[in-house]
Amino acid sequence: MSLLDGSPNIATEYQCAHWGGDGKSFRCYLCGHRFVPGGIWRAITGEHERILVCKSCDTEDVLAVWKQRKIDAEKFWWFIEQAALSL
Repeated sequence: MSLLDGSPNIATEYQCAHWGGDGKSFRCYLCGHRFVPGGIWRAITGEHERILVCKSCDTEDVLAVWKQRKIDAEKFWWFIEQAALSL
């Protein structure tokens, strides 16, 4: 069993501290919830993406929601670029 095979997983202390190098990217891609040890998360793989979701956001249409959010975000490209410049 792999952590990224689409089955629900329980977050470990190690994952919460080290995912992506510093643990800051170990979040739900839809709501931004930061995973905590003992929390439920799942990796969902689509055609061209893999997203992490929390138990609250894990619905049957989660990939459709993700794709729509990406489309919506492209409408605000100028805001996203300005936010990135201010970091």
